Amino acid sequence: MEGDPVILKSDGFPTYHLACVVIDHHMGIRRLLRGSEWLVSTSKHLLLHQALGWQPPRFAHLPLFLNRDGSKLSKRHGDICCRRLPADALLDIITNCGSGFAENQMGRTLPEPITQFNLTRITCHSALLDPEKLPEFNRLHLRQLVSDETQRRQLVGKLQALAEEAFGSQLQDRRVLDAAYAERIILLRQGHICRLQDSVSPAHSCLWTRPAVGRAQLGAISERVDVIAKHVPGLLEGSGGNLTQDMLNGELKKLPESLEGTKHSNAMKLQRKCGNKYRRCFPDGEKVCGTAEVAVGTIVAGPALRQGQQGAWTPSEARGRNQEWAQSLRVHRCIYGATPGMP
Repeated sequence: MEGDPVILKSDGFPTYHLACVVIDHHMGIRRLLRGSEWLVSTSKHLLLHQALGWQPPRFAHLPLFLNRDGSKLSKRHGDICCRRLPADALLDIITNCGSGFAENQMGRTLPEPITQFNLTRITCHSALLDPEKLPEFNRLHLRQLVSDETQRRQLVGKLQALAEEAFGSQLQDRRVLDAAYAERIILLRQGHICRLQDSVSPAHSCLWTRPAVGRAQLGAISERVDVIAKHVPGLLEGSGGNLTQDMLNGELKKLPESLEGTKHSNAMKLQRKCGNKYRRCFPDGEKVCGTAEVAVGTIVAGPALRQGQQGAWTPSEARGRNQEWAQSLRVHRCIYGATPGMP
């Protein structure tokens, strides 16, 4: 210990050493766990307690968390960005990388670490904390939140607010802010995103806004855009809401046969053209929805699904909004405005 350490500065403010002793005493701290870098100051703090006539707490010093380069993990240096991450995920990676537990285990949530922690299992060596592992921990805890109905409702509210903030001025159809739609997005994307904010990132904009596919672009591929579009509801309704990958492939192959004068290549070009934005968002469409709803929706469905007054929906579309594939159909409403007589 250094001689005559400063405990009260000339401006009347205490140094950390005096301040922490006073705070610990008045907060009634009886057991104190802190980083090993404070080990050299422990004798100083014990003497301060003795000088003030106070009973010191029992001290235990823990090994430090280090970056991959061996430097000390510190919030001052921005070593790890934990903004908007669940506290359980941060606690989980700390308990997983550190010591004090019988075994490493992912997915711990309070009060599990409290009941499982054993001070005698603390090791003397520092722990290496890899921030690149944090997304995986966060993905796991996000799925746990989704599985709980109460927590999921809270996530839905947060996602609605995030979508409004991110795409408010770009939303052509504000029904994407409905709670049912937001919940569907959460259920579909769990296991694929690490944070709720990822669902409103530019890579996921196709879930909230329409792709920029003009009527002229579609017409350049085939003059029978409307004819092809009218067959899409039939594909969907014929599945009874239980569309599978095999069913989809079979129906897509038969589609040109039912469209007299329409080449198979043109029908598929239209599907790929309108589905381009979805593929950029999700390279593997089947992983997104679990089945092939997205692929069906990417056939040009717009003109056949909307009729009558602006804002009115056909019965088939209204029923479809509660089905797996409803969100896919919404993507193609970008061509409505270019269709004469359609809203």
